[in-house]
Amino acid sequence: MKNNFSASILFLIVGFFLLIPVFSFAQKTVITGKVTDELTNEAVPFATVLFKGSTIGTNTDFEGNFRLTSDTPTDSILCTLIGYKPVVMRVKKGETQIINIVLSTNQIEFQEVIIRPGDRKSTRLNSSHTVISYAVFCLKKK
Repeated sequence: MKNNFSASILFLIVGFFLLIPVFSFAQKTVITGKVTDELTNEAVPFATVLFKGSTIGTNTDFEGNFRLTSDTPTDSILCTLIGYKPVVMRVKKGETQIINIVLSTNQIEFQEVIIRPGDRKSTRLNSSHTVISYAVFCLKKK
């Protein structure tokens, strides 16, 4: 009776430790893909791709490729870059996937830009040319 109980406990402990790597491997989410421009269909380098709501992320390389890996469950990725609209894509938790992202430009139109001169008149002593020449003169003197 005692031997059967000891064997059962030993079997449960060994089985538990053998299943831990299986459970942790099953939860890993791996995303690879490429980020391209909508208009030109060219690769977008240096775009930020991250798991939404986390600090796990990466930047695309020169060819627009990226790879993300996470052990924590996430349901979407976010891709951002200045000048483009942010894109959120759904992902399947715990799976290896290929997701290609297409970014569209975020066009901002300004009404009008008016440049007016200031109140201070430019003279020979306060012009940028005089200031730079004086700085170069001081450096040459040293």
